[in-house]
Amino acid sequence: MLYSKSFASINREVPKDEMSVNGQLLIKGGFMERVTAGVYAYLPLGWRVYRKIEEIVRKEMLAIAAEEVYFSVLMPKDLWIKSGRWNSFGKILMKLTDENGNEYILGPTHEELAAELARRNIATYRDLPRAIFQIQDKFRDEEEINSGLIKTKEFIMKDLYSFHATQQDLDIFYEEMKKVYSNIFSQCGLKSYIVEAAGGNFTSENVHEFMVKSFGGDDTTVFCELCDFAQNKELKQVKENDRCPYCGGLLKEEKTIEVGNIFKLGTKFSEDAGAFFVDRDGEKKSIFMGCYGIGLSRLMGTIAEIYHDEKGLKWPTSIAPYPVYLIKMNDTDPRVDVRIKKFTDRLYNQLNDRGIEVFYDDRSEVGGGEKIIDADLSGIPYQVVVNAKTLQKDIVEIKSRNTGKTEFLKRSAVASYFKKMIQ
Repeated sequence: MLYSKSFASINREVPKDEMSVNGQLLIKGGFMERVTAGVYAYLPLGWRVYRKIEEIVRKEMLAIAAEEVYFSVLMPKDLWIKSGRWNSFGKILMKLTDENGNEYILGPTHEELAAELARRNIATYRDLPRAIFQIQDKFRDEEEINSGLIKTKEFIMKDLYSFHATQQDLDIFYEEMKKVYSNIFSQCGLKSYIVEAAGGNFTSENVHEFMVKSFGGDDTTVFCELCDFAQNKELKQVKENDRCPYCGGLLKEEKTIEVGNIFKLGTKFSEDAGAFFVDRDGEKKSIFMGCYGIGLSRLMGTIAEIYHDEKGLKWPTSIAPYPVYLIKMNDTDPRVDVRIKKFTDRLYNQLNDRGIEVFYDDRSEVGGGEKIIDADLSGIPYQVVVNAKTLQKDIVEIKSRNTGKTEFLKRSAVASYFKKMIQ
């Protein structure tokens, strides 16, 4: 992609009331713009990051044989009356009425509709188990919306729903999803922790959240210093300086961000919807359900919250908008400048031909210092710089944004270098 042809530019400015680190960096880096408080538009660079995250998540969902669906955002009131959550879900439920007086909600989650569709499509034990997932916008009228993409009124979520004939089958799938989720976050460059938490509006039982440690976190988690025990502070079962209930280790509090959660719903939503199946003995039984969520936009904000320095973002290569930021340094001598441009254009084409995605800063009106500043803000993992000095030796300068390490390579070796580095 040529910078000169890109729809949006790196702007280096943020709204004065954008308080979060991830919100500031994503706006300054040209990844998104704020539409209003708690609502953001993704710009081309930001959408590329989001799609890389989505690709990782979708691949892992398909690997466990889950089928992709797409539910309606708009849901009628009666579904939520059946489940009892029309009133109990709280003020964050976005309700609206059409011109005929019919009442709806904009989906904050989709357990009700998933159960309703199970009622229509699952009839006997032969139809179980099943797993479906979607990636879709969700809406919640959150009050505290000063956390960038960490907490918003509109967000993108992957939610998976599983349907089982027995509690045991649900338990087995649930444990497998713990491994799948940990793998997803690892691929996105995050160290996640499985944390005990309350079920809230989803289930009366304790559930599991996936947390990452961050000073900008909106949650507090109690961790054991010796074993894997971790619990959301909201449960209020343990506190800092208590002893671990499993190993006796000392407990410490840390700020965290929730990047995913999994719930054993049991038969609550299926029974509300009338979703039953006939077992091998001909008996009518309730379907056991589980749900498993990852906020993809929230995940993007979390990564930005963690991977940055004073110069800007530092994206993990797996989800970076481009692996390479190619910089043509302009020269005051027009003849030299022409040669630099020809050299850099050839390199750009060579990299593209080898399947290496490149963001090429080809601007002629911007100085080299500004280009480096913009490259740092973008967080793209590798900066490739071409100037008069390197041109003379037929080499390029390659700098790793994440490590700060600089190398010099012959132009002919650059494509092979990146094919190896970004695989």
